[in-house]
Amino acid sequence: MLEVIPLLNIVLLFGLACSFVLCFWMIQRLRCGKPLLPLEAHPPVPWGLLAPLLLIGLFVTETSSVTALVNQEQMETDIENLSANQLSSMLLISSTSKLLYLVVVVSCLVHLGKCTWKDLGWDARQIGPDLATGVCSFFLLVVPVFSIQAALSLFIKYEHPILNLLEADETNRFFATVFFSAVVVAPITEEFFFRVILQGWFEKLAHDRKTRQENPFSLTEPLSTDPLVVDLNVESDLAVEVDVESDISTSIDSGSHLICGGAWWPIFASALLFAVMHVGQGPAPIPLFVLAIGLGYIYQRTHRILACVVVHALLNGTSLLLWAASGTG
Repeated sequence: MLEVIPLLNIVLLFGLACSFVLCFWMIQRLRCGKPLLPLEAHPPVPWGLLAPLLLIGLFVTETSSVTALVNQEQMETDIENLSANQLSSMLLISSTSKLLYLVVVVSCLVHLGKCTWKDLGWDARQIGPDLATGVCSFFLLVVPVFSIQAALSLFIKYEHPILNLLEADETNRFFATVFFSAVVVAPITEEFFFRVILQGWFEKLAHDRKTRQENPFSLTEPLSTDPLVVDLNVESDLAVEVDVESDISTSIDSGSHLICGGAWWPIFASALLFAVMHVGQGPAPIPLFVLAIGLGYIYQRTHRILACVVVHALLNGTSLLLWAASGTG
């Protein structure tokens, strides 16, 4: 029977080798002036100010579900004073409520908001490429994210309620609950609300602003009734500048204004909010900000969620396995 630590060392060495190979590929591609991922043109998301409300709703749902389980007096105490059973119940209720909230939001957007699955970041035809993108992106991001985390942990103690739960559990009965929450629920819900909903809305704002700057009279100037002019207006609406050298792919839907160039501020804005959400977990917000920039870049280029979920899940799973291995040592 193989021991855990030697096997873990083999896996880590393999992961480092993959990371260095991919880093070399990334440097070579950037030196040639090519993007890491082709930019796929897409229409702006159909939602607007609903985005921040949906994100707030996620936290309200999680908080209210936990409050319903634990009375106010216990909530005011330090989380370290709660028993392992209480922490496990809180985590399970929180995860379940977030999944239910996600299902409700997606259902409402599809059936009431008339959103398509592509608007929501899902395309079944791209599952294979997105899985490959997610795995490769994980190997590119895992080294800088974990390196920053390790360096900062020398000065600031890392704290997380999940680690408190694992440390309080001497029988490892709750590891499955923790794994379900960190590797399944958190990646799906957080990537959907921070990348698809929030960053998608930021990108729409950037696109609308750029459109107004390029054509300030486009929203107020009436269309000409001359058939020839109308045809020209339609042509200009569907015109898309494609830079072949930068490897940008486009797909034009009739009547849509496609986003073919990506502004950078939506990535940094959504990443900053993602990092702020983890304030109180020691140095975690800083490496998570770096991680979120990478996830935001993936979403900007593909406008699909699967690759982001894969990266997030693999990173959380790796963190848990490293913690478990260090505990067995």
